[in-house]
Amino acid sequence: MESVLLKCREAYSNELYRALEQMVAYLQGHYAMIEHFNGKDELKFRRSGKTLFTLYLRRDRIQALVIFGQREREAFETVRGQFSSHIQQYYDASKTYHDGKWMWIDIVDEDYVLEVLRLVGIKKRPNKASITMCGYRCDLCKAYVRNIRKHDQRAELVAVWKKHYDLDYHPGEIYCDGCRSKKKDAQFMDKSCPVRNCVLNRQINSCADCSDYPCEAFASRTGHCFADVKDRQGVRFDEAEFEQFLTAFDNKTRIDRLRGHHLL
Repeated sequence: MESVLLKCREAYSNELYRALEQMVAYLQGHYAMIEHFNGKDELKFRRSGKTLFTLYLRRDRIQALVIFGQREREAFETVRGQFSSHIQQYYDASKTYHDGKWMWIDIVDEDYVLEVLRLVGIKKRPNKASITMCGYRCDLCKAYVRNIRKHDQRAELVAVWKKHYDLDYHPGEIYCDGCRSKKKDAQFMDKSCPVRNCVLNRQINSCADCSDYPCEAFASRTGHCFADVKDRQGVRFDEAEFEQFLTAFDNKTRIDRLRGHHLL
């Protein structure tokens, strides 16, 4: 995902790139979705075989595709007056097929991005708890209990943690219910996490909402970002490895984008 954004940053105008980054930041911070890029121009946000939202990265614009089924169309009609005439015109002009109304919306700057994201919200309600208290993504973390049960990759995760963080773990020690778990017997990988204690004491959702961000506590739990690992590894950089095992912990990039675009 980060390599896609880097290429777009080089190719797009500042206005168009900011629009793309704003949409990606919001989706990564409010939905537990997996990004699928086709290697050309199609970027899908999917989960469990279903597509929430698709972006087509054209040369001079971005085309956002939102598909509304019957339920979403009924929901839109109850709030359509809250949308601009621009978005309403796109909605009314969109064709309806057997699987729903296909809305192709051209984006050239940030003007209508928030409205497009509101359309996505009609399909699926956003959830700020999609990120952890420090900005990690449990749904992408191979130490998360649900991922272990689905596809156990703890042996590979241990090797990657050793390589990039110099951490020594046995695969059997890797197990986490996530810092938001309310189970009495919840297990955490980081039992003494200062960020979790701070967020709970301040009664906020995450570090993204904190007026003191970034602080020492956050710095102690900041994961490696894509650009730093790529620079450090040079020709040995393995993008697939980063996306699969390290993206979950790239919390500073995630939170900086949310805060930079005022998407809290």
